[in-house]
Amino acid sequence: MPLYEYRCGSCGRTSTLFTRRIGAPVDARCQHCGGTEMTRLVSPFAQHKTLKTKLEELDPKYDKMVEAADNLKGDDPLNRLLQEPRNQEWARTNE
Repeated sequence: MPLYEYRCGSCGRTSTLFTRRIGAPVDARCQHCGGTEMTRLVSPFAQHKTLKTKLEELDPKYDKMVEAADNLKGDDPLNRLLQEPRNQEWARTNE
């Protein structure tokens, strides 16, 4: 369901409107003062990422920090983390 944000020309506040589908007619009325002088805004959006993707996008300097804290040469901390029983199920559901 698309969300559209509008700024009221009367009171200056922002209202969020839900629609059933993209392109559906929208009755843009201010939720605060009832005004109809509305201007559509560009809404921010979110992109959801898995833990694996977030870890892959980390700055490489963090790899060195993790290795130094681990004191284990050749061991991959991400693989070790995912091998822990409590994380195996979580990792499967978030791939």
